[in-house]
Order: sequence, then structure tokens, then C-alpha cells
Amino acid sequence: MKTHHLILVLTFAAAAPGAAQQSPVPSEKVLSPAQEQAQKGIMLLRDSVLGAQSALRQLERDYQQAAPRTLESWARQVADRCAGAQRTVPVARALVSAAEFVQREMVKGQQDMIKAIDRTSVTLGDCETTFAPLAAEGKGEEVRAYGNRRAQPLRKDLERYDQAVHQAARALDLDVRTVTKAGKGPV
Repeated sequence: MKTHHLILVLTFAAAAPGAAQQSPVPSEKVLSPAQEQAQKGIMLLRDSVLGAQSALRQLERDYQQAAPRTLESWARQVADRCAGAQRTVPVARALVSAAEFVQREMVKGQQDMIKAIDRTSVTLGDCETTFAPLAAEGKGEEVRAYGNRRAQPLRKDLERYDQAVHQAARALDLDVRTVTKAGKGPV
């Protein structure tokens, strides 16, 4: 009886990989040129915002045990990533706003996305002006004392952009799989 069970188990184990390989892979959604253009703009800024969020999270997570010089470096990294993301805003906004939609839901989704891009632009500017001075030599202990209090509201505001991306993906009928897997944030 045990031999019979062993044969069954080995048979199913050998057949399982073949069955998994035969399952159909869903194809990507076909988008209109307007949808593709809007999606490119949304993803461009989303990838940049993820970099800024990652730098803010690192600061929030590791500030207690880090050396002052390291904290200054992290403040510089936050400021640089926010500035870099800020530089992508005009391109992202132009791509999203130039897309021509006809359906009322899509037009509203586009307008909401443009507003989210504008809000995010303000947050990125605030982020850069907040953390650039903290990157100066001798500011490490100030980063330790006040950095998290300054980082948390900025990170929460940047998370609102992520929410807007998901709402826009639904409203503009974008390929949600492509939008949600865009540029994984650095660890």
C-alpha cells in the first residue's frame, strides 16, 4: 500500500510542473494612444515618487542607530530624490494633460490625475527645501531629532499620489498590472 501511495505522489509531482506550464498567460490590455500616453506620464512620475518615498522610509526606520554623518547623507538623498522626482513633473503632467479623452469618466479621471500631479509637485518641492539644509555638515543630530517629524507628513502626501494612480488606472481603463508593477521601490 505504501508503494502505491509513493507512485501516486511521484506521478502527481511530475505532472504538476507540466500542468502549470500549460496554463494560459493573460495578454496585456490593448490601450488607445491616449491611454498609452497618460499611462506613460503616470508611471514616469510614480517611479520617481517611489524613490523619494523609499528615502523617506529609510530615514524614518533607521534614524536612531545611525551616525550623524549617515543621517546627513540620508537627508541629502531625500532632498536629491525629491528634486529628481520634481524634475519629472512637467513631463508627466504634459503627457497626462495632452492625452485626448472623450468619455466623461475618462476626462474626469484625467483631470483628477492632473490635480494629483500638481499636489505631488508641491509636496516634492517642500521635501527638497526641508531636507536640503539638513544635509549640511553638522546637521546630523538635527536630522535625528526632527527628521522623522518632518518626513512623516511628506511621505503621507506622497502616498496620496499612489492612491491617485490606482484611481486613475480605473477611471482611464489603463492596464492595471503594468501600472502597479511599475518601478519597484528600492529596498
